[in-house]
Amino acid sequence: MLTGLVFLIGKVYANRILLPLQHLLKDLKRIRVNNLNVRLETFGNKDEWDELIRALNEMLDHLDTAFQAEKAFISNASHELNNPLTAIQGECEICLLKRRPAEEYEEALRRIADESRRISMLIKHLLFLSRHDEDILCRGAETVELAVLLQDLCRQYERVRFDVTGIGAGSELRADSHLLRVAFRNIIDNACKYSQEDVEVRMVRMEDGVKVEVLDHGVGIPEDDIRYIFNSFYRAGNVREYHGQGIGLSLSMRILKVYGGRISIDSCQGQYTKVTVIFKSSPKTK
Repeated sequence: MLTGLVFLIGKVYANRILLPLQHLLKDLKRIRVNNLNVRLETFGNKDEWDELIRALNEMLDHLDTAFQAEKAFISNASHELNNPLTAIQGECEICLLKRRPAEEYEEALRRIADESRRISMLIKHLLFLSRHDEDILCRGAETVELAVLLQDLCRQYERVRFDVTGIGAGSELRADSHLLRVAFRNIIDNACKYSQEDVEVRMVRMEDGVKVEVLDHGVGIPEDDIRYIFNSFYRAGNVREYHGQGIGLSLSMRILKVYGGRISIDSCQGQYTKVTVIFKSSPKTK
Protein backbone atom coordinates (compact mmCIF):
# COMPACT_ATOMS: atom_id res chain seq x y z
CA MET A 1 0.00 0.00 0.00
CA LEU A 2 2.74 2.43 1.02
CA THR A 3 4.78 1.45 -2.01
CA GLY A 4 1.85 2.20 -4.32
CA LEU A 5 1.28 5.59 -2.68
CA VAL A 6 4.95 6.52 -3.04
CA PHE A 7 4.81 5.45 -6.69
CA LEU A 8 1.76 7.62 -7.39
CA ILE A 9 3.23 10.64 -5.63
CA GLY A 10 6.54 10.15 -7.46
CA LYS A 11 4.74 9.91 -10.78
CA VAL A 12 2.79 13.12 -10.12
CA TYR A 13 5.95 15.04 -9.20
CA ALA A 14 7.86 13.57 -12.15
CA ASN A 15 5.10 14.68 -14.53
CA ARG A 16 5.14 18.18 -13.03
CA ILE A 17 8.90 18.35 -13.39
CA LEU A 18 8.93 17.02 -16.93
CA LEU A 19 5.93 19.05 -18.14
CA PRO A 20 8.02 22.19 -18.92
CA LEU A 21 10.51 20.01 -20.79
CA GLN A 22 7.72 18.51 -22.88
CA HIS A 23 6.40 21.97 -23.76
CA LEU A 24 9.93 23.11 -24.57
CA LEU A 25 10.58 20.15 -26.86
CA LYS A 26 7.25 20.70 -28.59
CA ASP A 27 8.11 24.36 -29.30
CA LEU A 28 11.63 23.50 -30.48
CA LYS A 29 10.25 21.00 -33.00
CA ARG A 30 8.23 23.83 -34.60
CA ILE A 31 11.36 25.83 -35.45
CA ARG A 32 12.73 25.34 -38.95
CA VAL A 33 15.11 27.20 -41.26
CA ASN A 34 12.23 29.21 -42.74
CA ASN A 35 10.92 30.40 -39.34
CA LEU A 36 14.01 31.12 -37.26
CA ASN A 37 12.22 34.27 -36.05
CA VAL A 38 10.03 32.14 -33.74
CA ARG A 39 10.94 32.52 -30.06
CA LEU A 40 10.17 30.31 -27.07
CA GLU A 41 7.88 31.58 -24.32
CA THR A 42 9.06 31.55 -20.73
CA PHE A 43 6.91 30.05 -17.97
CA GLY A 44 7.16 33.17 -15.81
CA ASN A 45 8.57 31.30 -12.83
CA LYS A 46 11.97 33.02 -12.94
CA ASP A 47 13.64 29.66 -12.37
CA GLU A 48 16.22 27.56 -14.19
CA TRP A 49 13.71 26.70 -16.94
CA ASP A 50 13.19 30.36 -17.74
CA GLU A 51 16.97 30.90 -17.76
CA LEU A 52 17.35 28.01 -20.19
CA ILE A 53 14.62 29.40 -22.47
CA ARG A 54 16.21 32.85 -22.47
CA ALA A 55 19.56 31.29 -23.39
CA LEU A 56 17.91 29.34 -26.23
CA ASN A 57 16.20 32.51 -27.49
CA GLU A 58 19.55 34.34 -27.53
CA MET A 59 21.05 31.47 -29.50
CA LEU A 60 18.13 31.67 -31.97
CA ASP A 61 18.74 35.43 -32.32
CA HIS A 62 22.37 34.77 -33.28
CA LEU A 63 21.41 31.98 -35.68
CA ASP A 64 18.72 34.09 -37.34
CA THR A 65 21.09 37.04 -37.76
CA ALA A 66 23.85 34.84 -39.19
CA PHE A 67 21.42 33.07 -41.53
CA GLN A 68 19.98 36.34 -42.86
CA ALA A 69 23.50 37.75 -43.34
CA GLU A 70 24.53 34.61 -45.23
CA LYS A 71 21.47 34.82 -47.49
CA ALA A 72 22.19 38.47 -48.25
CA PHE A 73 25.86 37.69 -48.87
CA ILE A 74 25.05 34.88 -51.32
CA SER A 75 22.46 37.03 -53.11
CA ASN A 76 24.85 39.97 -53.46
CA ALA A 77 27.76 37.75 -54.51
CA SER A 78 25.60 36.09 -57.17
CA HIS A 79 24.56 39.50 -58.45
CA GLU A 80 28.13 40.80 -58.59
CA LEU A 81 29.36 37.68 -60.40
CA ASN A 82 26.46 37.75 -62.83
CA ASN A 83 27.21 41.29 -64.06
CA PRO A 84 30.65 40.60 -65.59
CA LEU A 85 29.51 37.21 -66.89
CA THR A 86 26.60 38.90 -68.66
CA ALA A 87 28.99 41.48 -70.12
CA ILE A 88 31.33 38.75 -71.41
CA GLN A 89 28.43 36.83 -72.93
CA GLY A 90 27.13 39.99 -74.59
CA GLU A 91 30.54 40.79 -76.13
CA CYS A 92 30.84 37.27 -77.50
CA GLU A 93 27.34 37.31 -79.01
CA ILE A 94 27.93 40.69 -80.68
CA CYS A 95 31.24 39.51 -82.15
CA LEU A 96 29.60 36.40 -83.55
CA LEU A 97 26.76 38.25 -85.29
CA LYS A 98 28.93 39.11 -88.29
CA ARG A 99 32.53 39.43 -89.42
CA ARG A 100 34.27 42.49 -88.08
CA PRO A 101 37.61 44.29 -88.54
CA ALA A 102 40.50 42.99 -86.47
CA GLU A 103 40.53 46.22 -84.43
CA GLU A 104 36.96 45.60 -83.22
CA TYR A 105 37.85 42.03 -82.21
CA GLU A 106 40.86 43.31 -80.28
CA GLU A 107 38.74 45.89 -78.45
CA ALA A 108 36.15 43.24 -77.59
CA LEU A 109 38.88 40.94 -76.27
CA ARG A 110 40.22 43.76 -74.09
CA ARG A 111 36.76 44.28 -72.57
CA ILE A 112 36.39 40.54 -72.02
CA ALA A 113 39.83 40.43 -70.36
CA ASP A 114 38.85 43.32 -68.05
CA GLU A 115 35.64 41.58 -67.00
CA SER A 116 37.51 38.29 -66.49
CA ARG A 117 39.99 40.01 -64.17
CA ARG A 118 37.06 41.52 -62.31
CA ILE A 119 35.56 38.06 -61.78
CA SER A 120 38.92 36.64 -60.67
CA MET A 121 39.47 39.43 -58.13
CA LEU A 122 35.94 39.12 -56.77
CA ILE A 123 36.30 35.36 -56.31
CA LYS A 124 39.60 35.85 -54.45
CA HIS A 125 37.94 38.36 -52.11
CA LEU A 126 34.97 36.07 -51.51
CA LEU A 127 37.24 33.14 -50.70
CA PHE A 128 39.20 35.29 -48.26
CA LEU A 129 36.06 36.52 -46.50
CA SER A 130 34.90 32.92 -46.07
CA ARG A 131 38.05 31.89 -44.18
CA HIS A 132 38.24 31.59 -40.41
CA ASP A 133 40.39 33.99 -38.42
CA GLU A 134 42.66 31.12 -37.41
CA ASP A 135 43.32 30.29 -41.06
CA ILE A 136 44.31 33.89 -41.76
CA LEU A 137 46.62 34.00 -38.74
CA CYS A 138 48.38 30.87 -39.99
CA ARG A 139 49.64 32.78 -43.02
CA GLY A 140 53.28 33.86 -43.07
CA ALA A 141 53.36 36.22 -40.10
CA GLU A 142 56.36 38.49 -39.80
CA THR A 143 57.38 41.62 -37.93
CA VAL A 144 56.04 44.55 -39.94
CA GLU A 145 57.06 48.16 -39.29
CA LEU A 146 53.72 49.85 -39.90
CA ALA A 147 55.18 53.32 -40.47
CA VAL A 148 57.52 51.99 -43.16
CA LEU A 149 54.74 49.99 -44.81
CA LEU A 150 52.41 53.02 -44.96
CA GLN A 151 55.14 55.33 -46.20
CA ASP A 152 56.03 52.93 -49.00
CA LEU A 153 52.35 52.48 -49.86
CA CYS A 154 51.63 56.23 -49.97
CA ARG A 155 54.56 56.81 -52.35
CA GLN A 156 52.64 54.86 -54.97
CA TYR A 157 49.98 57.60 -55.17
CA GLU A 158 50.40 61.08 -56.61
CA ARG A 159 47.74 62.73 -54.43
CA VAL A 160 48.48 61.11 -51.08
CA ARG A 161 50.48 62.87 -48.36
CA PHE A 162 51.88 60.84 -45.47
CA ASP A 163 52.53 62.42 -42.08
CA VAL A 164 54.08 60.66 -39.08
CA THR A 165 53.79 62.20 -35.61
CA GLY A 166 55.70 60.84 -32.61
CA ILE A 167 56.45 57.53 -34.23
CA GLY A 168 59.86 56.00 -33.79
CA ALA A 169 60.59 52.38 -33.22
CA GLY A 170 57.60 50.62 -31.75
CA SER A 171 55.02 50.56 -34.52
CA GLU A 172 55.80 46.92 -35.24
CA LEU A 173 53.04 44.40 -35.81
CA ARG A 174 53.14 40.64 -36.13
CA ALA A 175 51.18 40.19 -39.32
CA ASP A 176 51.22 39.25 -42.96
CA SER A 177 52.62 42.34 -44.70
CA HIS A 178 50.75 41.56 -47.95
CA LEU A 179 47.38 41.45 -46.19
CA LEU A 180 48.10 44.69 -44.33
CA ARG A 181 48.94 46.35 -47.64
CA VAL A 182 45.65 45.08 -49.10
CA ALA A 183 43.70 46.47 -46.12
CA PHE A 184 45.23 49.97 -46.23
CA ARG A 185 45.34 50.10 -50.03
CA ASN A 186 41.57 49.55 -50.17
CA ILE A 187 41.03 52.44 -47.75
CA ILE A 188 43.38 54.78 -49.61
CA ASP A 189 41.96 53.77 -53.00
CA ASN A 190 38.47 54.72 -51.79
CA ALA A 191 39.73 58.07 -50.52
CA CYS A 192 41.37 58.85 -53.88
CA LYS A 193 38.39 57.60 -55.88
CA TYR A 194 35.80 59.78 -54.14
CA SER A 195 37.91 62.95 -53.80
CA GLN A 196 39.59 65.21 -56.32
CA GLU A 197 41.76 66.83 -53.66
CA ASP A 198 44.86 65.45 -51.94
CA VAL A 199 44.37 62.64 -49.44
CA GLU A 200 46.05 62.82 -46.04
CA VAL A 201 47.37 59.73 -44.27
CA ARG A 202 48.45 60.44 -40.70
CA MET A 203 50.04 58.11 -38.17
CA VAL A 204 50.02 59.20 -34.53
CA ARG A 205 51.57 57.68 -31.43
CA MET A 206 49.12 57.09 -28.57
CA GLU A 207 49.83 56.06 -24.97
CA ASP A 208 48.64 52.51 -25.61
CA GLY A 209 49.29 52.07 -29.31
CA VAL A 210 49.20 53.80 -32.68
CA LYS A 211 46.45 55.46 -34.70
CA VAL A 212 46.27 55.74 -38.49
CA GLU A 213 43.90 58.24 -40.10
CA VAL A 214 43.02 58.47 -43.79
CA LEU A 215 41.28 61.77 -44.55
CA ASP A 216 39.77 62.93 -47.84
CA HIS A 217 37.69 65.98 -48.73
CA GLY A 218 35.39 64.34 -51.24
CA VAL A 219 31.75 63.32 -51.66
CA GLY A 220 31.43 62.02 -48.11
CA ILE A 221 28.98 59.38 -46.88
CA PRO A 222 25.30 60.03 -46.09
CA GLU A 223 24.58 59.68 -42.38
CA ASP A 224 22.05 56.88 -42.92
CA ASP A 225 24.61 54.83 -44.88
CA ILE A 226 27.52 54.95 -42.43
CA ARG A 227 26.21 52.12 -40.23
CA TYR A 228 26.15 49.74 -43.22
CA ILE A 229 29.35 50.85 -44.93
CA PHE A 230 31.39 47.84 -43.74
CA ASN A 231 28.82 45.31 -44.98
CA SER A 232 29.92 43.26 -47.97
CA PHE A 233 28.65 44.66 -51.29
CA TYR A 234 27.01 47.66 -49.64
CA ARG A 235 27.49 50.96 -51.46
CA ALA A 236 26.32 54.38 -50.28
CA GLY A 237 23.53 55.96 -52.29
CA ASN A 238 25.64 58.89 -53.49
CA VAL A 239 28.43 56.83 -55.13
CA ARG A 240 26.46 54.51 -57.41
CA GLU A 241 27.95 56.17 -60.51
CA TYR A 242 31.48 55.30 -59.34
CA HIS A 243 32.95 51.96 -60.38
CA GLY A 244 33.19 49.48 -57.51
CA GLN A 245 31.82 46.31 -55.93
CA GLY A 246 31.32 47.42 -52.33
CA ILE A 247 33.63 44.77 -50.93
CA GLY A 248 36.87 46.66 -50.25
CA LEU A 249 36.02 48.10 -46.81
CA SER A 250 34.56 44.83 -45.53
CA LEU A 251 37.75 43.09 -46.65
CA SER A 252 39.91 45.71 -44.91
CA MET A 253 37.90 45.46 -41.71
CA ARG A 254 38.26 41.66 -41.69
CA ILE A 255 42.05 41.83 -42.13
CA LEU A 256 42.59 44.60 -39.57
CA LYS A 257 40.34 42.91 -37.01
CA VAL A 258 42.35 39.68 -37.25
CA TYR A 259 45.54 41.58 -36.40
CA GLY A 260 43.99 43.50 -33.50
CA GLY A 261 43.04 46.68 -35.34
CA ARG A 262 39.79 48.62 -34.82
CA ILE A 263 38.43 50.59 -37.76
CA SER A 264 35.82 53.37 -37.69
CA ILE A 265 34.50 56.02 -40.07
CA ASP A 266 33.53 59.64 -39.51
CA SER A 267 32.03 61.45 -42.50
CA CYS A 268 29.92 64.42 -43.57
CA GLN A 269 28.26 64.21 -46.96
CA GLY A 270 29.80 66.58 -49.47
CA GLN A 271 32.65 67.58 -47.13
CA TYR A 272 34.96 64.83 -45.90
CA THR A 273 35.47 61.21 -44.87
CA LYS A 274 37.94 60.11 -42.21
CA VAL A 275 38.79 56.45 -41.69
CA THR A 276 40.52 55.72 -38.39
CA VAL A 277 42.42 52.52 -37.59
CA ILE A 278 43.72 51.95 -34.05
CA PHE A 279 46.19 49.29 -33.01
CA LYS A 280 46.72 48.78 -29.31
CA SER A 281 50.28 48.25 -28.08
CA SER A 282 52.12 45.34 -29.69
CA PRO A 283 49.22 43.43 -31.27
CA LYS A 284 50.46 39.97 -32.15
CA THR A 285 49.18 36.94 -33.87
CA LYS A 286 48.10 34.04 -31.72
